[in-house]
Amino acid sequence: DTETTGVGETDRLCQLAYISKNTDNGQVLKEVNKLYKPAVPISIGAMSVCHITNKMVENEPEFKKSPEWEDLLIGFGQKESVMVAHNAKFDIGMLNKEGLKTPQFICTMKVARWIDDKGDFERVTLQYLRYYYGIEAEAVAHDAMGDVTILILVFNELARLVAAKI
Repeated sequence: DTETTGVGETDRLCQLAYISKNTDNGQVLKEVNKLYKPAVPISIGAMSVCHITNKMVENEPEFKKSPEWEDLLIGFGQKESVMVAHNAKFDIGMLNKEGLKTPQFICTMKVARWIDDKGDFERVTLQYLRYYYGIEAEAVAHDAMGDVTILILVFNELARLVAAKI
C-alpha cells in the first residue's frame, strides 16, 4: 500500500508498506513499513487522510534511493511476482512514477465488484469491505501497514468467495 502527497499527476509516494510472501507456502519473506521524503510537499488534504506531515518525512530518505526501491525493482522483475492491492491502479500509478514497473496484479476492488453481482455493496472501499465482512483487526485506516493488514484479510475473504463462485 502507498500513502502519497496527494492524488494529482505530480504527487508522489511518502509511505510504503508491503508484505512479501512465498507463493508456494505462504511464508513471509519480508515486511516493510517506511516513510520517505517525497520529491513534492505533502498536501494538507493528504495529511488530513494519512496523518503524515512534511516534518515527519524531512529526514527520511528518498524512495528511489532506498533499499526497498531496489528490492521491489528486483522482486517485480520476477515473472512469478503478483502484486495484490486495493484500487491497484492508484498504487501502480504511484510506483510507476517512482520508476518501478509493476508485475501481474490482483485488484481486490475489482474482485469485490465481480463478487457483488447482486449489488449488495454500497461501496467497494477497503474499509467498507472490512466492516461488510465483519473483519476484526487492529489496524489504522489510511496508514499503509494498517491498510495492508486489512487488505490481506479482505483478500482471503474474497478468495474464499471466488472459489465458491467458480
